[in-house]
Amino acid sequence: MSEEPRDIDLPAAFRGRLASLDIVSRRPHDNPRIGGRRSHRKGTSIEFADYRRYTPGDDYRQIDWNIDARTGDLFVKVREAEELLAVHILIDCSASMDTGKSSKLDYAINLAAALAYVALSSGDTVSAARFSTRIGDQAGPFSGLRDVTRMLEFLQGTRPEGGTSVVDSLREYAARRIPTGVAFMISDLLSPSAHRGLGMLSQRGYETVVLHVMDREFLSPDIDGETELVDCESGEKLILHGDEDPVERYKSNLRRWLEQVAAFCGRVGVRYMAIETDWPVEEVVLNRLRMKGVLS
Repeated sequence: MSEEPRDIDLPAAFRGRLASLDIVSRRPHDNPRIGGRRSHRKGTSIEFADYRRYTPGDDYRQIDWNIDARTGDLFVKVREAEELLAVHILIDCSASMDTGKSSKLDYAINLAAALAYVALSSGDTVSAARFSTRIGDQAGPFSGLRDVTRMLEFLQGTRPEGGTSVVDSLREYAARRIPTGVAFMISDLLSPSAHRGLGMLSQRGYETVVLHVMDREFLSPDIDGETELVDCESGEKLILHGDEDPVERYKSNLRRWLEQVAAFCGRVGVRYMAIETDWPVEEVVLNRLRMKGVLS
């Protein structure tokens, strides 16, 4: 019997607010399209570039009548080329993602669904992929709100499996000959040398956004007395005693690791955001990602 699809919570009111947002792309990606990208930011997809003399057949609405009044010559405004923004969403579905009091994987799926809805309602295309030790199932590109259901069905079919290799997975995805754009990588980064892989998509031309999902138990473990920790991916065991030293050492090492990941992302031009699963997805998308300049 197949597993039940994972729940995705996108109520109508939330969708309405998502539809007013855009994914921020900081540079062009040379993916032309007819009609251009719809944006809620004035001038984004039809940015003024220059003037040229009017020739028969030009759109008269682009004539600058102020110049005509001053010089008697007709000039039209030239707009920058409109482009399609390709949005890529990569979800870590390794076994460690399905841990915590509230599953990090469920959280990642709902976060991915919200981002996909923003992109599809803005006229962007969305491609999605799952990864663990390598890139797994892929879907898309999806385009327009007509494809929302198909996108959500793909996300709902996500299942946890095995270990993680961020390096191998992102190297494999970066090698694909597909249009680059903004790539969201949603993961707990619990993979050997995970940070080394975070720059691979950027090297290929993607604008990479790392959404580092962590749960409260991981950030502040409650250890009372002797505790056996088991790696859910490798099965490796570690015995901790309930004295203060190992817990404080753990927290100190964790802080140092998070600082190293954030610093590495800054050096290689990757936008990084640490996210706790206690934070409502709505608050992350509508407020925190906008404050970070990931959405507008």
